[in-house]
Amino acid sequence: MVIRGDAIGERVKYWVRPDIINRIKEGSITAYFNSELLEIKTSEVIIKTPEGIKTLPNDYVVALTGYKPHFELLEQVGVALSNDNIKRPVYNEQSMESNVKGLYLAGVICGGMETHKWFIENSRIHAKRIADHLDTTLKYK
Repeated sequence: MVIRGDAIGERVKYWVRPDIINRIKEGSITAYFNSELLEIKTSEVIIKTPEGIKTLPNDYVVALTGYKPHFELLEQVGVALSNDNIKRPVYNEQSMESNVKGLYLAGVICGGMETHKWFIENSRIHAKRIADHLDTTLKYK
C-alpha cells in the first residue's frame, strides 16, 4: 500500500480504518507512508519513498485516490457552502432541500468534505425525506 501521507487518513470509513491499521501493524499489509507511485509496469511498480526509489513485484494496482465532492457544480447552481474547510452544503435536514428551492441533496454530498459521515446505511432516509417533502409540497399547490 502506497500512502502519500504519514498515516491512514482520518476520512477513511470508520469501520475500515482500524482494520487497515491493524493489518499494517501485524504485517499482513505492507505500507509505504510518505510515498508515491512513480510508474506501473507489467509485473512491478516503482515507488518513491523517504528511503529512496523502490521497485516492487506487483500483479495489479487498485487506485484509491479518495473522493472530493464537485463543489463547483453546487456553487454554480446556487447552493451555499459553509465558509470553512468542510464546505458543507446548506440544506434542511428534515426535507433535504438545499437553500435553492426545489433542489434536494442526498447521500455523501451532505457532509461536504466530511465524506466519511454518510454512507448507504445512514443516508437511505434521505430519499424518504425528499419524497415526503415533495408529496406534502405538491399536495398543497
